[in-house]
Amino acid sequence: MEFYILNGGIKASNIKKIESFVIKLGCVIDFIDINIEKFLENCPLPESSKHITLPTYFRFSVARLLPQKIDKVLYLDIDIIVKTSLSELFFQDINAYYAIAVEDTFEYTNEIARNLEINNKYVNAGIMLINLKKWRNENIEDLFFENTLKIYHKIVFVDQDVINYTLDGKIKYIPLSWNLQQTAYHMSKNNLNMSEVNDAKANPHIVHYSGHIKPWDT
Repeated sequence: MEFYILNGGIKASNIKKIESFVIKLGCVIDFIDINIEKFLENCPLPESSKHITLPTYFRFSVARLLPQKIDKVLYLDIDIIVKTSLSELFFQDINAYYAIAVEDTFEYTNEIARNLEINNKYVNAGIMLINLKKWRNENIEDLFFENTLKIYHKIVFVDQDVINYTLDGKIKYIPLSWNLQQTAYHMSKNNLNMSEVNDAKANPHIVHYSGHIKPWDT
């Protein structure tokens, strides 16, 4: 298994700790250093999203940053706990889609979707299976940055808004159990499939601390 870490300034001591842990598992890890100047110039961080930092925009560039031989990648935020094998998710057929993801459960995203005129489900971008081949062939990275400027004044959940706006109708939806967000327990949408929500709570594959409250802070 190969891991790629998008590095926007991780301490050298922490890099050594991560490398040591991953090597013991018999896996390969590569830290990809990011030039953040482009992100500083073009990517807003609204006051309403204080817990979100600039590196969240790095996922715009994964298709360019990762080796060209890789056709797809499973993107994972760091505030998650994986509770099962990821093989079922990783080996899904993605050929017809730009990404595979889970609907965002936070109630406010309904309003964001309406404001951005998104016609399909608004997804949480913290766990995504990405079709790198499509992103490269159709210059999706450039489109992300163009659309960031286009909807700049409407952005709330930063890159996630841009990804939803850009890939509207081009994402395959999977069950909530693959990204059980903490908003499924409070402030969740009233139009969710509650049977699916309850199934996800009973048997989560990935738990995602998607809000500003993190278990390591309390």
